[in-house]
Amino acid sequence: MEQRHQVSWTDRKQSSQLLAESFERLGDPKALRVRHCAEWLTFSVCPAGHEKRIHANLCKARLCPLCSWNRSRKLFSQLKAVLHLAVDRRPIRFLFLTLTARNVPSFELSSQIDHLFQAWHRFSRRKWFRTIALGWFRVLECTYNLQDGTYHPHFHVLLVVIPSYFSKRYVRQDLWVYYWQDALRTSYKPIVDVRAVKKTKNRSLDGVAAEVGKYAVKSTDYLIPGRPEETDRIVQALDRAMKGRRLATYGGWLRELHREIRESDNKRSFDACKCSICQSDMLREVYQWSSSLKGYHKER
Repeated sequence: MEQRHQVSWTDRKQSSQLLAESFERLGDPKALRVRHCAEWLTFSVCPAGHEKRIHANLCKARLCPLCSWNRSRKLFSQLKAVLHLAVDRRPIRFLFLTLTARNVPSFELSSQIDHLFQAWHRFSRRKWFRTIALGWFRVLECTYNLQDGTYHPHFHVLLVVIPSYFSKRYVRQDLWVYYWQDALRTSYKPIVDVRAVKKTKNRSLDGVAAEVGKYAVKSTDYLIPGRPEETDRIVQALDRAMKGRRLATYGGWLRELHREIRESDNKRSFDACKCSICQSDMLREVYQWSSSLKGYHKER
């Protein structure tokens, strides 16, 4: 296995074992599923170096570091394809938008996330918003504050705006705050960060996709070294609050483009044993996790 792949999978597998230990202490039946996540990795490798595909028995638990990372990789790939298609179709600009609310204790986390989704529904359906935004991609992220033990769910949004946004329909920072506060229905002014994405070519688009397609929850926020009781409290709160939620979604024109790409992929013929570029037979590499070695070793 290449060194970078070795590090990526090994580090996250080790973190997934810590999560499994937390679930075991909590008496959660997901512990066994997480414990055996990605015990086998099968790589299909093009001999000419065109492609490298991975197949793994993932547990698909929401907080599993391996599964979260894998979802993020797929999310990045899909979003990148959508953005490249979008800029090929028409002149557009992008905005990064971060929408926040005050931190909450664990017993309010689930209701706060519900409230944020309701606020976004109101926010994205206002006439002023629909006038400037052609489409959007939204991700919910939740972080944990070690100092006061509170949780901070918030939205990262990539907005596709009309080119005349900066010349004729520009929305000032204070208005973004006002509109989000109105949607949140709070007495305080929430923090809203708005940034324009510079007009550059493909490298910038890949960076945009990587920035907004981050993990919804990072394992460093809930796996606290040497503090098992606090780890268990955070894991339990996040696992309950995030259960069954769609944390990343497309809207407007970007949703249409995403659907178009998925339909095109479904129609395209695909041979798992052949490289899609050069049609060479793919070589097979299999790795197994070793608990004693705390790493993957190649099967002969």
